[in-house]
Amino acid sequence: MSVRVKGSKLEASGYLAVARRWWWALVIATWAAGLAGYLVSSSIQPTYEGEAKLLVGPVVGTSDVLRAAASISNTYAVLATSKAVLDAARSEVNLPANTHLETRAIPDETTRILSIRAQYGDARKAAEIANAMAAQLMALRPTGVQLPEGQLQVIEAAQAPTAPIAPQPTLIAVIAALIGLLATGALVTLVEYLRSRVNSAKELGEMTRAPVFGFTSRRRRFRSTPQAPVVTRAEPNSRAAANARLLAMKIVYSEVQNPLSSVLVVGTARYDGSADLAGNIGAALAASGRRVILVDVNEEFGELTALFGLQTRAGDLLLDADNTIHAQSIAGLKGLELIPAGRSGSAELVDPETARLVLERLAKGRELVVLHAAPIHLAASTLAWSQVVDGTVLVVERERSKRADAAFAAENLRSIGARFLGSVLVVHAPRSRRRRATMPDPGAAQAARDGAVATRLRRHVGPTAATEARPSDEPMPVRRDVTRPE
Repeated sequence: MSVRVKGSKLEASGYLAVARRWWWALVIATWAAGLAGYLVSSSIQPTYEGEAKLLVGPVVGTSDVLRAAASISNTYAVLATSKAVLDAARSEVNLPANTHLETRAIPDETTRILSIRAQYGDARKAAEIANAMAAQLMALRPTGVQLPEGQLQVIEAAQAPTAPIAPQPTLIAVIAALIGLLATGALVTLVEYLRSRVNSAKELGEMTRAPVFGFTSRRRRFRSTPQAPVVTRAEPNSRAAANARLLAMKIVYSEVQNPLSSVLVVGTARYDGSADLAGNIGAALAASGRRVILVDVNEEFGELTALFGLQTRAGDLLLDADNTIHAQSIAGLKGLELIPAGRSGSAELVDPETARLVLERLAKGRELVVLHAAPIHLAASTLAWSQVVDGTVLVVERERSKRADAAFAAENLRSIGARFLGSVLVVHAPRSRRRRATMPDPGAAQAARDGAVATRLRRHVGPTAATEARPSDEPMPVRRDVTRPE
């Protein structure tokens, strides 16, 4: 696992993660919208524009004449688009009287150039309409004395355009693609909102009203094995291992003056990476010379047990007071022990008082007890364990854990008076081990039968017979003093 502290990079990655998950929908929608826009616009009849240019007034003249000509150009612009001029232009180019003409007359007072523009579906007709409008406007000049400022002369006749002005398929395709992208983005945002998943550390902190220690990200290329279950064991010199150790220290030493002696790690869903976090905490602190014991109290799923490959070894916490706790040493990690999940369901209905006695027994001779429990909404016993440990850490998987489950867990921890330390956001929880953990184990059935036999013997015969009925494990005596491994 790798760890990053809370900050802007985390918040940005939270939003980018949504885009990574929905990139295919965004790409397809953008491409489809752009293609549809291009095809639709290409099927529309093109529109051409013809333009004729006229000069108002003389080419040269006095300043008064030129100013008067500039003012008159506005009058000519209005007359050019009048009904009389347009009707005459239709008649001249042999168009029906009810034909709609899209025309404009644009005067330029600085140059005294009057541009007459006409749009039509045929390039030649568009030029003819513009020229006809210019001719009709010049025919409106009054007879008799003509002042120079009122003169009109064509300086550029309209020519048939070679390219249409509308539609523009490329531009329309780009605009349609952008609209498709924005619409799909809005739809994705709505879906994400309705899915009610946790997407960022800021959202998690506001929801749980507790600190967020950071977030963990399991390396994509890392694959856990029973010999190297966690990254701190498999790749101790990697950056991911260093970050995992940092997160472990932040949790255990959240209060520098009073470090935790027991911590409960609980998730919000099955196989959400909480077992990885518990294993990394134990492995990281054991590697630093501390005496640590991991306890899998997730009776139903046994994720921590599967992580270390101990599915065939049945653990049982709730023994009588005189019985010895059977813990398995972890090869390659001095000072780290693990109590696998029980097969007899012994810890499912544990009460707080019994949990306290068990925790006291576990803490003898050890510096830290790390328990991994099932989600609160799946196992009520998790609340009992949370009341007796020094602190509880909630693990939430980004983009997959439901907001309701995270809020439910935080609220229940507070309601029973448990010490809720904060939460950790998990990115890329290990999927491969999810499948391995749920695969049928050849020795699981036999271990379950052995655990059930031991439970019945303990109840009816006594603790000694129950201990003798256990499988081949040798009991590990409890050490009453804390001895650091050499």
